[in-house]
Amino acid sequence: MVKSTGRPCKELETSERLQETLIGSLSHELRTPLAAIMGTSSGLLTQELDLNSEQKQELYDTIDAGAHRMYRLIDNLLDTAARLQSRVLKIKNQECDIPELLGSALAKAEHNFPATLEISQDIPQLYGDAVLIELALFNLLDNAFKYGDTVNVAVNREPIGVMIRICNTGSIPPAYEASLAWKAFSRLSNVRGEEGIGLGLYVAYRIAKMHGGEVETMSDGIQFCATMRLPHWSDG
Repeated sequence: MVKSTGRPCKELETSERLQETLIGSLSHELRTPLAAIMGTSSGLLTQELDLNSEQKQELYDTIDAGAHRMYRLIDNLLDTAARLQSRVLKIKNQECDIPELLGSALAKAEHNFPATLEISQDIPQLYGDAVLIELALFNLLDNAFKYGDTVNVAVNREPIGVMIRICNTGSIPPAYEASLAWKAFSRLSNVRGEEGIGLGLYVAYRIAKMHGGEVETMSDGIQFCATMRLPHWSDG
């Protein structure tokens, strides 16, 4: 009798955890546009506000933008859920424009100050899963805005692909913690009471790995940086 090494079970367990995390992360994103829609519609329905036509139009526009954002998020969620039915998440390969995906992720991330962008002119098209790569970028940005007071994003071409580095100043973890921030359920000493279970950077790390890339995190005491490298082609 051949003894089982337990590796298939371990891989299945890891895959299931990643699947649950991806669905949970996408679901969590729905809260922001939903909150905007609910708050704005309440403002329109209340009898206490005397709104002119211009103010009402602004509220209608906010509801419309929130609804369109929810539609895109739900579409992404359903697409991911459909691919999870086989219990193994497979990459849906297509041409990916990293600056475009970065812009979309920035638009979804909650922040009250702009990020500084440094994007090289010769960024190549990558071949990978646009939905997952955008989710990874969103998670990296969300972490930077949540704990930072300035955020700098640099996108550069490398010999084998593209490097995206997202750095923030502000609440910075010590170097020994920062180097392991991408691990699952990492809650560092700089969390400042923010909500979360420490899976955002881990999701980005796993998505990069699925594409043959990597995510590294570090701190020099002044800023915290998360660097994602993606190759031109994915084997997914």
